[in-house]
Amino acid sequence: MPPAIAIAASYFGTMLAGAGFLGLTGLAASLVGGVIAMGINSIASSLFGFNKSDSGGSNPASLTLNQTGAVNTIPVVYGARRVGGTRIFIDTTNSNKNLHLLYAICEGEITTITKIYFNNELAATFDKTKEDIANDGASTYYGFKYETKYANKAEFRMRYGKDGQAVIQKMQDNVGATKWSNEHKVSGIALLYANLTFDQSVYNGLPTVSVDVVGRKVPAAHITAGWASTDYDNPAWALYDYLTNTRYGKGLDPAMIDMASFLSTKAYCNEMVDMLDKDNKPITQKRYVADGHIDTGKTIIDNVKDILTSMNAFMIQSGGKYKVRCNKKEQLVDPITGLPNLYKFDESNITGAWDILLGTKTNRFNQVKLTYFEPENNYQGNIFLVKDATYLASDNNQTYERELTLPLTCNYNRAAYIGRIIMNQSRYQTTVTFNAVQTAMIVEVGDVISITHPVPGWVEKKFRVMNMTIQPAGDVRLVCVEYNDDVYTNETVIKSPDFLRQSTYTGGAGSQPNANLTSSVRAPTNAVATVLTTGRQVTWTKSVDTNITSYEVTVTGNNPFVKIGITTNIVVFNTPTVTAGTHDTVNIVAVNGLGYKSAPLTITINY
Repeated sequence: MPPAIAIAASYFGTMLAGAGFLGLTGLAASLVGGVIAMGINSIASSLFGFNKSDSGGSNPASLTLNQTGAVNTIPVVYGARRVGGTRIFIDTTNSNKNLHLLYAICEGEITTITKIYFNNELAATFDKTKEDIANDGASTYYGFKYETKYANKAEFRMRYGKDGQAVIQKMQDNVGATKWSNEHKVSGIALLYANLTFDQSVYNGLPTVSVDVVGRKVPAAHITAGWASTDYDNPAWALYDYLTNTRYGKGLDPAMIDMASFLSTKAYCNEMVDMLDKDNKPITQKRYVADGHIDTGKTIIDNVKDILTSMNAFMIQSGGKYKVRCNKKEQLVDPITGLPNLYKFDESNITGAWDILLGTKTNRFNQVKLTYFEPENNYQGNIFLVKDATYLASDNNQTYERELTLPLTCNYNRAAYIGRIIMNQSRYQTTVTFNAVQTAMIVEVGDVISITHPVPGWVEKKFRVMNMTIQPAGDVRLVCVEYNDDVYTNETVIKSPDFLRQSTYTGGAGSQPNANLTSSVRAPTNAVATVLTTGRQVTWTKSVDTNITSYEVTVTGNNPFVKIGITTNIVVFNTPTVTAGTHDTVNIVAVNGLGYKSAPLTITINY
């Protein structure tokens, strides 16, 4: 697991211009901000209250509307989705009795168009097996079977968006080669041509045309590299295609993609798993599917984050290659050797001061308000709640809610599956930040590690690495969030963990310290709290005890926080919750070289 290079957004939603997306290489790339590993994960960011798109983006529900204009963006459709398209040609013939319309649907090459709608009413269904049949005697012409209302009142043709595709001959025949020549191929764009015959009982005006699309096809060249034709709706394929496509994507050289990680993620998404349907009954289906569109007018990073939401995954750049990893239960024991399959941290490789940030009610929630896009409702946004009565009770029946939008998810069961994992994760949100020796660079973002340390009382406590930076002294700083296997058990309610902290010295080399020295630890004095723009700064007068080697600060109340190994007399902590009439209690403890602690110096911060 070589050191990795940042590409964009941290676990907490902070945007950073990453080396890979800036086009930097080599040493220049590795020194961007000192960051050596950082993952994009839009869903994980929302867990901590940062789920807003950086560019604003477009409303996925508006995709079914028709647009006109020469500068509109063309969407990329993955999986199955309803699309309105942009009208790029309109003309009349036969004394205005026939109206000719041409719509640019999406980037090609697509798999197929399955249905056509006028004003959300089904007009025709396409049967690819009859695409070359002029008339099958059952109202099916060139693959399109027309509803009775529109039989002989509408005629359709389409193109799949191949590069160099032929002009739509039927359209050229109807409007004339002077208006639509052989050069009007609209290469690389999926097209729908509609010839409407005027009938006042059928048309009250220009209809809104929309189509059900089975989107971006897996090209034959990619199938030889491990993808399958059936992967058109696989989120890993969508991400790979968008990153490597030179027309509408990032245009990365495929050699920069860690194909093994993408194919492994593909297989994980394709696994058949048990989920719960709307009636809370078990149903078995693919774990993750990408059904939606990419707005080519948005930033690349926002589109990448949208794709990642469909598989609850994050992406990093490691060893000069881009990798994708799902946020999932990890195999922490090697199935062959039976040995632990994770890197261990303890007093031997953790250096200097480190921070422990406990969860707060602002980012621990007991229900998730999910928005996904429902096919049975014309792919409009559908909102529902994933709730948990046990979590609610443990929160004193106070509702804490997080909103989450899944732009490429069009299935209730999968949306609920993702929402359950995210809600579970919010209950395990202890975050630890610490420095480690250089050998820790064998770890990369997404890995699960264990921490053993006497001060917080942890024995091989599990964390997932979310951020790594090189420090000026050459050591590595890691940001890790609590990991628990139960988070990924979809139907099981899990109990929120309690933070346990050791109150007596139990570790370290040599003999245990003399108990008589406990009373000799002198506490600090004169604590003062200062209001800052984003939080509070607490300072104190250091202990007169010359044996004191560090201080420990614990905050309880609205903004729980722990910082250990402090060698100065100052600490700053954020205060996201400052509700009037509430308070935080700050305890400052002196620690001597033997690990014994003084009585706390306490200061109350009122809001």
